[in-house]
Amino acid sequence: MKRSLITAGIIGVVVTVIVGALHASKLMLGLETTAGELVSRYASATRVVSEKWQYVFVLL
Repeated sequence: MKRSLITAGIIGVVVTVIVGALHASKLMLGLETTAGELVSRYASATRVVSEKWQYVFVLL
């Protein structure tokens, strides 16, 4: 394996541990709640969209 791939893997593991610890300690609760509300508002989630946009959303 190349060194850059190993380095990227180590950085990924470190970031995962840090984010997991922040999530477990609930230090990011306000940010997570705000982001969750922006993404899943009921009014915007149940709005009718055109047929073309439905295909885009299904692909996402």
